[in-house]
Amino acid sequence: MSLCDNGILVNYTYLGSKNCCTKRRLVTTSIPALIERALFFSIEGGGRFDLIKLPKSRKGWASYSATKTHLVSQYFRCPSLYARDFSLLHAAVMSPGFLAVKGIGFNVAGKAERIHGSIRASSNPKRRVLAAKQPIRVTVALVSCNFLIAIVMRKASAAFAVGCYMTVKPSPETPLFCLALAYLASKAGFPAGTFNVLTTSLENTPGISVVLCNHPLNAKVRLTGSTRKSKIVAGLYAQGLKKCTLELGGNCPVIVFDDADIGQAISQIMALKWRNVGQE
Repeated sequence: MSLCDNGILVNYTYLGSKNCCTKRRLVTTSIPALIERALFFSIEGGGRFDLIKLPKSRKGWASYSATKTHLVSQYFRCPSLYARDFSLLHAAVMSPGFLAVKGIGFNVAGKAERIHGSIRASSNPKRRVLAAKQPIRVTVALVSCNFLIAIVMRKASAAFAVGCYMTVKPSPETPLFCLALAYLASKAGFPAGTFNVLTTSLENTPGISVVLCNHPLNAKVRLTGSTRKSKIVAGLYAQGLKKCTLELGGNCPVIVFDDADIGQAISQIMALKWRNVGQE
């Protein structure tokens, strides 16, 4: 199996057209970095019916509590084994290299080991109140088309380190990276259903996002996107009193005071704005 296989990944199984509840059309995604010769990949575009298969992904992760930190650490060593495929994807979507975000997994894996409960004060001196922290199980990530490996790794590694499952809906423009990372999760030894990927077309994205947010098993969403989209997602999760973490985009205005060094400010602003070919 290649890192660049297409389709919807549930329980580490690619759902082709033969396994669907209805016919699914191919979504073509182009390679923006290659101008002289255009390359295209065909990705299976899913619909709302594919969510029927996601609840089965709830089983299998709780029994790995003693080893999940080791799996997360090993997960971040896997990209080096597929350097050639990742190099192709890096060139295709102008994404930061996996070495730049390699420390994310080791960081969250170390923090997860130090998540302990707490002892609270009780009105009864003969009793102790213990507060334990437990995983909320199923989570959803809605990611943008830039900083692909960093954004997905930040969201997924934190969920995996504490024993949660994650279903990622990547951007229709750049779904290959997410499929590759999900495949690497299977190679690292994660149980089936830990990392699911739901690819879809641009026109189906709003409907898929709504169904994902309203799904009864999903307890939390992590979104990276525009302020307008974040307001919609926050409203959907507020209806079920679910948790949501929003990373909002915008024009990133810069305030320069009168006593600042204008030359230094301009150079730093340009470095920020053009970071990773302007994806910042």
